[in-house]
Amino acid sequence: MDIVPMVHLFIEEGKELLQRLRTEGQILSDAELKRLNTQLQLLQIETGNVKQKKGLASKSPFPLPNDLPPENITEQLVGPSSRLHS
Repeated sequence: MDIVPMVHLFIEEGKELLQRLRTEGQILSDAELKRLNTQLQLLQIETGNVKQKKGLASKSPFPLPNDLPPENITEQLVGPSSRLHS
């Protein structure tokens, strides 16, 4: 699947997930919430990386620390041997 349709699908499914989190989120385990949060953080970081590569100024509400490159932050979030698509 091309990335553009994937982004559109993610956004549409994300809207439904947001509503369900609001109404049913309490049934998720702590581990499931942590995995979801980690994946969202990784997407935020990678979106910032892509914006930077495209020359766009990142105005993220979650700025990256200046002393750590994005690769190190990713390792801190998921570990050096973890896979992003677990």
